Amino acid sequence: MGVLVTQAVDSLARIRRNAYFQDMNFIKRLFNRLPKETVECPRCLGKGNVDQDDIKRLGQELRWRPGKCAYCKGAGRVDVSLIGRVAPHEAYLTVNMPTGERELLFAGDPRAMQRKEKSKAEFEMFITKIRALHFEQNHSAEEIAKILMGSYMIAPRGFNVQKYRRELISYIKTVIYEAD
Repeated sequence: MGVLVTQAVDSLARIRRNAYFQDMNFIKRLFNRLPKETVECPRCLGKGNVDQDDIKRLGQELRWRPGKCAYCKGAGRVDVSLIGRVAPHEAYLTVNMPTGERELLFAGDPRAMQRKEKSKAEFEMFITKIRALHFEQNHSAEEIAKILMGSYMIAPRGFNVQKYRRELISYIKTVIYEAD
């Protein structure tokens, strides 16, 4: 019985020691955020956020809105090794992308690349559907929003359906007027 107690105490000591050093790694990561070799972010040009000029320069008028830059995560600079792995104009790379998916995308993981292509195709179909509903079936932006949202939209608590509807209508109008 004494041996089991000794082993348990040793295991607990190892766990505590490992937890301590993991905390130290967290502190190192906290203070060593930017890698040694960084360059200006090619997406936001070092501003940390993407504005209308960047959106137009990168040809993402229907896909992006101004906001925090997803390429550099708002830092304005990126690790030199990231340049060329993902194109600055890649619409799939967003600020709300999970960290794991971001890492897979930058690593060139085949499944992440498939998800990227699928997302791109779905978004293009969404734009095509809006244009078809307007130009071929003569629906207004409000009618298209109703069609896209469905007759009954089940939303989680706190979700502002009216705000979402207004934003969707605004986006639909952008798609329609850009096509003219």
